[in-house]
This record gives sequence, C-alpha cells and structure tokens, in this order.
Amino acid sequence: MGAFIIGTQSEISLKSKDFLGIIFASLGALFYASVTVLGRYLRDIESSYLTFFQLFFAVLVLFPLVVALEGISASTYSLSVVGIIAIVHTAFALLIYMDGLKEVEANEAALLSYIDPLSAVIYAMLIFGEVPTVRTIIGGALILLASLLDLKMR
Repeated sequence: MGAFIIGTQSEISLKSKDFLGIIFASLGALFYASVTVLGRYLRDIESSYLTFFQLFFAVLVLFPLVVALEGISASTYSLSVVGIIAIVHTAFALLIYMDGLKEVEANEAALLSYIDPLSAVIYAMLIFGEVPTVRTIIGGALILLASLLDLKMR
C-alpha cells in the first residue's frame, strides 16, 4: 500500500502512464516474490543454474517484444551501457541474491525488499535534490510501519 501511494502522485486511471507503471511494478513484485519463495525451496540447486534459467526465460519472454519493435536502433555506447547493466546489475546481482536466499529465511528477504521503494525516494532526495511530496512521505511511513510491525510479530 505504501509503494502504491508513493507511485500514484497523479491521477489513478488506466490512461495514466504512472498508474500503468504501478500496475506493471505490482506484477513485477508478484514475480519477485515468487522468485524469493521458489529460491528457498530450490536450495539444493546451484545458484548459477537458477540465475541462468531465470535470465534465459526472461529473454524468451522479452525477445518477441524486441522483434515486434523493429524500429529500435542503438548506438555502440548505449549497447555497452545495457551490457553493463545486464551483467552487473542483473545477472551478478541475481546470483548474489540467490546465494543469499540460502542463508536467510524468505520472510527476512522479503522484509528487506520492502525498503527498496523507500530507499529510491531517499536517494532521489540526496542525489537529485527532489523533495518528496506529502503522499510520498505517507507511503514511506506506511512502508516503515509495515516493516516494524513485521519485526515485532517475530
């Protein structure tokens, strides 16, 4: 709910790109949660295999989109940036995450992921000087409150 409040700064309508972004982010969160849960049940499988197959299936799902958008052109620089993001921020980060899931409980990993949208707001404020709106502050407070309640329940 807190992330939803942070993300819906403008109108709530299917015509709003921000609202569609929230819907897609929510779907992404659903798949992220499934990776966390499945990662715990697949402890005996090597993290590198899990990472490879997850990224392989992502390519299979996204490849038709790339083919459909045949008008896409990219410079050497942009392809190198995408390559760095793909290797460091996706493949390597996922490999470390899968290894980490073997050491912690799934609910502990989920608790840490709650803070992700809140940290994005804090970084935007510190790095770019963006001032959070009242709705953003309320959403962040709800995220912190949910995290604290989760910790108290243990």
